[in-house]
Amino acid sequence: PPGDKLLHVKDKGWDRTAYLEVPASIVANNFIKYGMLDSNVVFAKGFFNETMPPLSKRIKKLAVMRLDGDMYESTVDVLYHLYDKLSIGGYVIMDDWTNFPSKSACEDFFKAHGIQPQIVDIDGASAYWKKTEEVEIQYW
Repeated sequence: PPGDKLLHVKDKGWDRTAYLEVPASIVANNFIKYGMLDSNVVFAKGFFNETMPPLSKRIKKLAVMRLDGDMYESTVDVLYHLYDKLSIGGYVIMDDWTNFPSKSACEDFFKAHGIQPQIVDIDGASAYWKKTEEVEIQYW
């Protein structure tokens, strides 16, 4: 599809990358494979900016957030809607940390909220950090 002219400047071109799409059946099969599919799992098909607002109203607490949005805006959508739901001692796992706009989104989020997490490299491309303090989300 043609690129979206309204995208954040750091996302230009990423919206036309078809390999970033993953069918819900593959995601569900991965949950089944690792024995993690139960009644607490909710799949929200759609764009992050459309699915995060209603999900954030349903979710009370999270222990782990695994982000695989690749793009700047999708990462911001998740962080701004769910980071305050992440428990102290909980973890954020970023699938795309190195050379992806999502890293820049995290760094901007950290700066806006005075967060200085210890980023731990996983495999040269992914990373994680532990939430160590409550954060009051500062919306733009």
